[in-house]
Amino acid sequence: MSGTTEQAGVRPASSLMWVALAAAALALLWSVADVWRARTATRATDDPNGNSIAVLQSGQPLEAPPGTPLFENVLSVEDAVFHNGIWFVLDILGNRVHRLASDGTLLGSFGREGSGPGEFRGPPTAIGLRGDTIVVTEHGVNSYHLYSLEGAPIEDRLLRLDACLVPQILDVASASMGLLFLVTCTQADMRVESRVLLERNDGFIRTVATRVPAREGPIVVDAFTQPLLSAHPDGFVFGNPKEECLSVYDTEGDVLESVCHDWLTPITAPRALVNEMDAALASRLDVDWILPDRFFPIVAVFVTRDEQWIYRVLASDDPESYELVTADAGERIPSVPRARYVVAHEESVLAGWEDIEGTRIAIYPLEDR
Repeated sequence: MSGTTEQAGVRPASSLMWVALAAAALALLWSVADVWRARTATRATDDPNGNSIAVLQSGQPLEAPPGTPLFENVLSVEDAVFHNGIWFVLDILGNRVHRLASDGTLLGSFGREGSGPGEFRGPPTAIGLRGDTIVVTEHGVNSYHLYSLEGAPIEDRLLRLDACLVPQILDVASASMGLLFLVTCTQADMRVESRVLLERNDGFIRTVATRVPAREGPIVVDAFTQPLLSAHPDGFVFGNPKEECLSVYDTEGDVLESVCHDWLTPITAPRALVNEMDAALASRLDVDWILPDRFFPIVAVFVTRDEQWIYRVLASDDPESYELVTADAGERIPSVPRARYVVAHEESVLAGWEDIEGTRIAIYPLEDR
């Protein structure tokens, strides 16, 4: 059970040494990001079951089903939440949040790039709910924004992470007791720790789960996966898709069970990308690093109120596309087509496809699961 307490606020750098260490850590992370952005099409052709899985693809946009409505002002669908009949769609390319009715009607948008109240200084990364409040986090920092359901800015906050050189919020999820944050903390030695923080409804913040890297041996540079966080009826799900199981925690930080996904075929780390990263990091003589040799194609997890697990996974034969599968049989949900963006809710799924003029979006019921 975890008991570390975090506080909202700003922690200034204590010396120039900390600034230099932070710059070094960021340089390493940027090197990894540069290789990731320059990825090439790679297929896992050594699948013993004949299920070749497309990973790290780049190519032509995936075509939407005929008749799918086009939203010219929506440039991407990185994340979304559903509340009282409205989808709140996070558009990281447009630095906006779009409000869509359950029938797909665009009701309006809010948020924009800038430095004022409710504006994004960096690209937004995740969206969540806290009661009737919308929560949006930013990339590369530990700040987040609160909005009303109509999009009016309420408050901008910083999430303080103790003993953390380079903090970053990756995801956010709702919990019965408050709000959950998935964060990474890069230490002075370049090792990255993952944490789940619970901000209770009374404002108290504490760490409820951690994944601490080994303090000895080479640093593991995870260029293919990132930690996963998802709400669960009994608490939350936390883990990493490079491992065979995800853990279910209660809101006190105790592990309730492990749910394994070894029925999925893992992907071998693409050799071309490994070679690119090797070349990019060759000059970093101060960092001894390794890459995971395989990972499972899980991008996100959704658990329904009746504890049915739905996974968003890399599709097997389309470039940069995803599909939903259930844990019961490991089969795709037939009512939801493959899409560039897929976000599940209790009763429906929002799917999106890139278009040269915007984004095509459709909403599907979650009947066949």
